[in-house]
Amino acid sequence: MRRREFATLVSLVRLFEGRSRPWQVGNAGFEARTRLQEPGFEGIVIYKVHTLGWEERRLRFHASVTIWPRRQRPKHVWYPRVRQALTRHGYRGEWRRGRWHFGDFWKRFENLRALKAEVRTLELWCEQAPWRRRPCV
Repeated sequence: MRRREFATLVSLVRLFEGRSRPWQVGNAGFEARTRLQEPGFEGIVIYKVHTLGWEERRLRFHASVTIWPRRQRPKHVWYPRVRQALTRHGYRGEWRRGRWHFGDFWKRFENLRALKAEVRTLELWCEQAPWRRRPCV
């Protein structure tokens, strides 16, 4: 990860530490962008964790998986497979149609501990997406 970006974020946290209203966390996130690793497809996958809190009593934690296919072949088979795989892991969402075609899937977490565990899962998915068929042995 880029140390300079994290150093900047730490500086921002320190800047607002101890300040009261009207300053509060509105939303913050970290994301990993990976190449879509699927035969017959091109595009990117974005794994992201979100912290939301504007006018909330406490922060809310979410993770999302957004898939931007640029070129696809067997989409009538592959799109449902992706949705099923993410659903098995607790993500809910859909493939959005129109000018911008993408998959948008979200999962909510009760606390920071659960979100931290999910980050480890998302790191594994950067290497092997959950919908990717395992090679035969």
